[in-house]
Amino acid sequence: MSARRYRPDRRCLALEAATPQNSWRGHRRTISVGTNGQDAILEHVRIRCPLCGVEGRPLRIGCRDGALCGPCSDRNEEGGVTGRYTRAEITTPGEPLFSPARDREEHFEDRRAARKTKVQPSQVNRKKARPRKVPGPHYDTQSLGRAVRSAAEAAGVESWSPNQLRHSLATRARAEFGVEHAAAALGHAGLDTIAVYAVRREGLNDEVARRLG
Repeated sequence: MSARRYRPDRRCLALEAATPQNSWRGHRRTISVGTNGQDAILEHVRIRCPLCGVEGRPLRIGCRDGALCGPCSDRNEEGGVTGRYTRAEITTPGEPLFSPARDREEHFEDRRAARKTKVQPSQVNRKKARPRKVPGPHYDTQSLGRAVRSAAEAAGVESWSPNQLRHSLATRARAEFGVEHAAAALGHAGLDTIAVYAVRREGLNDEVARRLG
């Protein structure tokens, strides 16, 4: 995503697609996300605690109020300190929220932190000098599909494709709002109407996001 902005009422998060399908035609794509989707997305937006400066995803630093890390929240509660702190997001709009390479490093960090015994000198660094395969910085369409299928298999549920989410949205939006709302939510636009409906379609997109979450 090339931009991430909140609507004034905070009920809708607007994500600006960096390279939409029709970008070569000069089209832009804004994806509106409702409150339910925001809860899932914002858990992966890295933040910085305004008191101690620790950085990380909210769950990893124990954040409960969306701004402070867990230890700072505990100290404030013990000292009777109240007040709302501003959320400081450090994940840039162009940075991928989901990164196989970053997830791998965090997994190793968690294992090291949970280790009970002293690390032997030979085990301090077991990284290969020239590994044949390393996790990428972000998912592409193929790697995302493989990750979803592997997770479904591990969970013992029926395998599915991420693109099914788009089809489900289209089905729900069309049933509840109509064809034009569904087209706006999916980013569809005819070349002859995009200039006329650009502002209106963004409003329809927001309406779908607010009501469906």
